[in-house]
Amino acid sequence: TDWHIHAGHINSEADPKASFWKDGVLLTSTDTGSDNTNYKPGQLGLGGYRTNNDESNCEIAEVLIFGRVLSSDELDEVGAYLEGKYNLSTAYDGATDLTSLAIDNQAASDVQETTAVINADLTATGAVLDVWAYWGPVNGGEVPGAWESSTFVGSYSNIDGSISYMVSDLLASSSYYFNFRATNQFEDLWGSLPVYGFTSLAVGSQVIANGAAQAVTNHSAIASAALQIPFATYAVYLHWGTADGSNSVGSWANSYDMGVYTNVVYTNLTYLLTGLSDNVTNWYTFRVSNAVSTIWAAPSSEFVTPKDETAKGTIFNFR
Repeated sequence: TDWHIHAGHINSEADPKASFWKDGVLLTSTDTGSDNTNYKPGQLGLGGYRTNNDESNCEIAEVLIFGRVLSSDELDEVGAYLEGKYNLSTAYDGATDLTSLAIDNQAASDVQETTAVINADLTATGAVLDVWAYWGPVNGGEVPGAWESSTFVGSYSNIDGSISYMVSDLLASSSYYFNFRATNQFEDLWGSLPVYGFTSLAVGSQVIANGAAQAVTNHSAIASAALQIPFATYAVYLHWGTADGSNSVGSWANSYDMGVYTNVVYTNLTYLLTGLSDNVTNWYTFRVSNAVSTIWAAPSSEFVTPKDETAKGTIFNFR
């Protein structure tokens, strides 16, 4: 006996209209022969009607139920999916290219002491996929219950790009693994191997620390800082003025964009401050920022420009 794909939908009118297809060929359209005058179907029965009436001698491999009427394109896509899955020959021609559905783990980024961003590339051309993230100190592979933590990341439709999720409450100086999973009513995809791992930073290992002012003159000075941001990308800014603005950008008289730094194990930052007034107390601080976090160097560095001792006065010429 040959296998077939049967599909149908029925509306919610008082005398509901139904349409049915066999292997993608329409058998009946808007037919009211269901004899259902109770608004809409109340239950689905597989086998006979009531007690031994209209029985079917058949095997059922799969049943898909949707909470709404599928469009003709969606019905064609579902039919083509089942055709490919069970190696059938039907009239459906909207097969989804299953090779275009994939989720590939990528290396973690912005790894800090207690947080990290885990990443993956998701391809869901012509499909909708629900994405979950799993992580923990033990590699759980493709077993959801074997992971210490998990969360629903979101639903993605017709995407071919990157997805990310920031995990938190990590222990410093600890090893972690992560994996992604993408599912819908047809597919259950896990991130491609390898399952990536990362080690959270040790306490104090990711910092922007102000250094002492250097080469201070009457009207200039060099601001300095030490930058250490492994596994991360940050934009770096310098703020200075004659009042300590602490960690408020708007409270500083001057600011300068130092540029973007990526995966810096350690480096010294310097910038020449000019146009300063003599005999005045000045402060400066550095700040790093990205989409995940902002870190201020604290406390602010303080220095005093020396008094300009250049002789001043009036020169008189006598004859």
